[in-house]
Amino acid sequence: MNMDKLREFLALDAEKKALDKSLKETDAKRKAVMAELVAEFEAEGVSNMKVDGKTVYLFSQKWAGVAKAGDEATEEERRRAVQALKDAGLDNFVQEQFNSMTLSAYVREVLEEAPLEIKTDPARWYEVLPPTFEGAIHVSEKVDLRTRSGK
Repeated sequence: MNMDKLREFLALDAEKKALDKSLKETDAKRKAVMAELVAEFEAEGVSNMKVDGKTVYLFSQKWAGVAKAGDEATEEERRRAVQALKDAGLDNFVQEQFNSMTLSAYVREVLEEAPLEIKTDPARWYEVLPPTFEGAIHVSEKVDLRTRSGK
């Protein structure tokens, strides 16, 4: 095993974690400053300002989505929104789809319960999955490296 490559991977992993943390902190600070500045722009009736060779301007965009009571839309709220779109003649905005994260969790669960000779052979995975999956649902495995503290 190339120990230098392993150490390089560990160093890059640590650098990525530090950069991710820094980016998250910077983004939070940026959002706070932006909220203050938007309020100032609006209070002063200003739509743009030139500073240090850059133009900072207000940008407004309208968005539509499910009317929801909480942070996440319930199934009933989603159904009501879909029906409202259909009733308005906007069927083209409604799509039948599935959640690939939930489907992947289901596949992992099924394969975990499979006999060892099937779970370790990708060519045999469809033997334990619903027959309708073959040719319609792609199942693959991604292998990468992760790190954790060695205690």
